[in-house]
Amino acid sequence: MLTFVPTGEPTIKGTTPDVHVRGALGMHGHMGMSVDSLSRSMLLTDIDERALIDLIHSRATVDAESRDALRQDLLIPGLYESFDDTVATQAATLLKENIRRHEREHVQCLLDPDTALWKEFELYYRSILVGAEARTWTDMEFLDRLAVLYTTPSRFIVELLAMLTEDYTMADPAVQRAVESRVTALRGTEATLWRLMRNHDVEFDQLDKTLRSPVSEQYCDLWLVYVIHELRAGRSLQEITADDFHHTCSPAAAPHDAIVSDTETRTMYVDLLHERLRGPVIEVVRLKLVEGTFTLERAWYSLNPNVATEDSLIAVRRALFRRQFLTAFGNESGLGRIRSEREAEIERIIRGTPLAESSVFAFSLPSSDDIAQCLPAACETAATALLGENATVEELTAWLNDPQAAFPE
Repeated sequence: MLTFVPTGEPTIKGTTPDVHVRGALGMHGHMGMSVDSLSRSMLLTDIDERALIDLIHSRATVDAESRDALRQDLLIPGLYESFDDTVATQAATLLKENIRRHEREHVQCLLDPDTALWKEFELYYRSILVGAEARTWTDMEFLDRLAVLYTTPSRFIVELLAMLTEDYTMADPAVQRAVESRVTALRGTEATLWRLMRNHDVEFDQLDKTLRSPVSEQYCDLWLVYVIHELRAGRSLQEITADDFHHTCSPAAAPHDAIVSDTETRTMYVDLLHERLRGPVIEVVRLKLVEGTFTLERAWYSLNPNVATEDSLIAVRRALFRRQFLTAFGNESGLGRIRSEREAEIERIIRGTPLAESSVFAFSLPSSDDIAQCLPAACETAATALLGENATVEELTAWLNDPQAAFPE
């Protein structure tokens, strides 16, 4: 058990955050690794796992069984026992470099407006506007689109894109196999997906192109399962077309398809995001061991090249709101359950269930009116979580728009 203590006043691009931001960034709570476009954080560590084990062992009485379990969890199985320290350290460094590369690709796919999948970019844009602009509450077309975006899974496609950036090449094939084995063992269904692509001898450049096509950016995992279906039917990536996807799977038509491939229009939306929404931002959490003391560093980085100091504070506030609101919104509306069910269906398809036997495309969304009725409760939940028990939605809106807005501690 580790206890983390703040070592200084937090700042966001030179501005001290108010008490509500500090509370939301508090040094407590559960943080787990996941691909989550709704709440993206990078979790990194600069600690040598062997040093960590030695330190814990030296400070407390740890029985042999617990120590062995800890080593199994933290160290690459067999690596440190089979190879000398120099080679093992090189392998561990390579593993960490690939984790960083993998995480960086997630940020680019999920948050960076210049590179994000269109579905993710639009979901970010609309989910912020719901809290920042009251007019969105009565715009049924806006809410319908938000529901479609929320329930379109992207877990596996962003994992696959991130895995394509990894490179575990080492001079010693035995060490390379040991590192790759460790990574595969931790991946579950994602490892099955990766093996599936390799078993069908897909060219990685062509796979990357297929996963970044306009239809893929729009439908993400729904497009991916169709690609898997076609690969299993013996077709190559070059033979799989968007027209066949629309004809076979009949996904809901959307007027946004043309925007995805229109560079000029996309640039306009990116500029709009930067100017009006001041975001996005990314949180980085880093665990360090400095002179025998564990330090947890949490920092926010703006992906907006033109953001000012006060705008950075607004961007962080909105990111925190987005986490709280979308969780409550998903629960209140039932959209979270729909997305989870579709993810489970996609996982079954990856593991071998034929597309024809799946219900991944057979679902219905709540009506616009039902979605609209969930907004007050979701925003009230977010306001309470961020600003306290007596906060109103009006105060929340002010806090999301005015950098000077503050409320009694």
